Amino acid sequence: MPSIKKDSTLLKEVYLINLSSDDGLQITPMLNGAHGIGKSTIVRTAAASMNGYCLTVEGSELADGDITGLPVASQSKSGNTEVTFVKYYAINRIFALEQEYYRIATTKGFLNGSVKLKVDDAGNKILIDKDRTYTIGSTIQNIFEGKDNDYKFGKELSPETKLELIESGEISPVFLFIDELNRADPTVMKQLMNIILNKSVNGYDIPWWVAIVSAVNPCSQNSSYATNELDDAQLDRFLKIRTDANLSDFIDYGLEKHINSDVLEGLANTSEETFISKEASHSDTSEMTPSPRSWEMVAHIYEQLPLVIKSKFFSDSERDEKSVNEDLRTLVNGKVGPTAGRTLLESINRKENNIKPADIIDCKNPTVNNAVMSKFKRQKTLTQKIIADNLVSYMSQIIKDIEKGKTSPDPEKKKAYVNFMSQLKDFSNNLDTATQIIFVKKIIAVNNTPTALFQKVASAFSNEILQNLTEAKKAIGDLTSKDNEI
Repeated sequence: MPSIKKDSTLLKEVYLINLSSDDGLQITPMLNGAHGIGKSTIVRTAAASMNGYCLTVEGSELADGDITGLPVASQSKSGNTEVTFVKYYAINRIFALEQEYYRIATTKGFLNGSVKLKVDDAGNKILIDKDRTYTIGSTIQNIFEGKDNDYKFGKELSPETKLELIESGEISPVFLFIDELNRADPTVMKQLMNIILNKSVNGYDIPWWVAIVSAVNPCSQNSSYATNELDDAQLDRFLKIRTDANLSDFIDYGLEKHINSDVLEGLANTSEETFISKEASHSDTSEMTPSPRSWEMVAHIYEQLPLVIKSKFFSDSERDEKSVNEDLRTLVNGKVGPTAGRTLLESINRKENNIKPADIIDCKNPTVNNAVMSKFKRQKTLTQKIIADNLVSYMSQIIKDIEKGKTSPDPEKKKAYVNFMSQLKDFSNNLDTATQIIFVKKIIAVNNTPTALFQKVASAFSNEILQNLTEAKKAIGDLTSKDNEI
C-alpha cells in the first residue's frame, strides 16, 4: 500500500498523464483511507511541488445547490432575460484565473509569444501553437457553449506544449480536491459526480489545467463511517489509491513542520500499532473491477508514465526504475484492481513470449527464423493479430530505407532489400488464409506517403494471397464483423 509521501508523486504522475488524455480518458484519482491520515496533505503537497494550488471542497458540508450555485436572472445584450448561476467559491476562483490566462493569450501570448489566441472579425478563435495554427471555434459554437466558456484557452494545444506551459510556470496547475465525497448528501453527491465525470458545472467547462481529485472514507460491511456507497458505473470513472499512514512518514513530516521533538522521539520508539489504529472498521475491502474503459485508461497510463516521469517535477529518486515500476503497479491496480492488474503486468513481463517485429523481419536471411515462426504459431489468435499489426507499423517505419536497396550499388543494402521481401513473403505464406487477409488489409490501410505501403511491398506477396484478397469479400465481411465483436 502506498505511503503518504508516495501518494503525492502518484497524483503528479496522473496530472501530467491527463495532459495527453482525451476527454473520455481523463483519470480522476480517488484517495481511499481512514480519517486523519493526511489525504488533504497529499493533495496540497502535490500541488505545492508543482508550484500550483489546491482548492478544497468539503463534500460532507455541502447543501443542495451549493456547488451548482444559485440562479440569477439577468438581461442579455439582445434584451432577453437569461438565467445564470452564481459560481461556488472554488469554481469562481478557477473562472477568474481562466479569464486572466485568456487575457494573456490574446495579448502578449505565452512562451515568448509562440502560443497565442486571436479572434478574427467573424468571431472565430484562431489558436497558434508554435508552428501550428488552426481555428478552434466559431460564433455559432460560442452561442451553444454559453458566455461562461468565452474565455476558453488551450485545450487543443499539443500535450508537449501543455507540459511546457506547466513546467515554465506560465500556467499554474490547480487541484480541485473534493474531500469526503461518499459522505455527501445523496443529492449533493450527484452534483459532485457530474463535475467529476464531465468536468462541467452548469454548462461551464472546467479548464484543462485543473485536475480533479476526490477522497473517500472506507466503505465496507465492517466500516464505522456513515458513507454512501458508489455503484460500479461511478467507480469505473475513478483510479483508486488506497492511502495509509506509517510512522516513518509522520516522523519526516513532523521534522519538516517542527512538531515537538520529545513527542516525535517518543513515537519513534513505539510501534506502528501505537501510532495509528488498524481496526477493521477503518478498512476498505472492496476491489476495483476492470471494464473496457478502464483497460483503455490502463493502456494510456502504461504508455505515458515513462514519458511524464522525465518532467522537472520529479526527483532522481522518483525517477528510479524500481520506483517507477512500483508506481505503475499501483496506478494499474487502482484502475482495474490488484487481481487483474497483477495478471496483466505478469503477462507483459514474460519477455520470452514476446515477439517483436524485428524478430520476424530482420533482413538478414531469406526466410523467417524457424524458432520465431514456430513461437508465432503457438500464440493465441488475438495475440497473432496484435503481432501482425505491430509488424505493419514497423514496416511502414523502415520501408523507405529498405527500398533504397532495390537500386543501390551497395551489395549489402541490395541483399537486405531482397531478404526483406523474401521474409515478408515467407511470413505471409505461413499464415492461414483468414489471417493472411487480415494482414494484407492492414497493409493496404496504411497510407505511407508518397506511395502506399501496399504498393511498395506488393511484390512480396504470392499470387495466391492476392487472389485470396480479391476473391474473399464474404470472408472479409465475416472477419470485420468478428473484429467488431472483440
